[in-house]
Amino acid sequence: MALKEYPLLKACLAEFVAMTLFVWCGTGSALATNSWGSVTSGGDLLTIATAFGFTISLLAFSIGHISGGHINPAVSFGMLLLRIIDFTTFAAYCVAQFSGAILGSLLVWGSVSSLTADCDSYDDPMSIPVCASTAVKADGSYGPPFGLGVNSLSPRNKEANAFLIETIG
Repeated sequence: MALKEYPLLKACLAEFVAMTLFVWCGTGSALATNSWGSVTSGGDLLTIATAFGFTISLLAFSIGHISGGHINPAVSFGMLLLRIIDFTTFAAYCVAQFSGAILGSLLVWGSVSSLTADCDSYDDPMSIPVCASTAVKADGSYGPPFGLGVNSLSPRNKEANAFLIETIG
């Protein structure tokens, strides 16, 4: 089975790989600043923005000739509305992009999941950025670093704010 014979499969594979790398590199750069829980400096924000910008540019140029370089279901939806792609292509791209985002998130989680293992060994764990930014469980142990995968709302946000954040993001 050559991918030449299956152009939609080839395009979906390109979108999957691109979305995986985009989420892993972009989100990983945000986590690498280690500034959660305090005001993030301009240098940290520039680092994160540069990582996202370079990653999306590199990936769009890398797969643009294969799939159009959408790397985002919203872009694919726009192309569907403009009738540049058909519904089958849109649905296939969305499945590939969502699957890639999930894998990218799992790669980020796997990269940092053990960071809170030593939080209990510090005299003042809240002075360590990764421990301070982590949800403390009811039994006093530390959850996933940076609150990854925690399904709770920050006390600073209202439900309407969270709804808007989820709608946009």
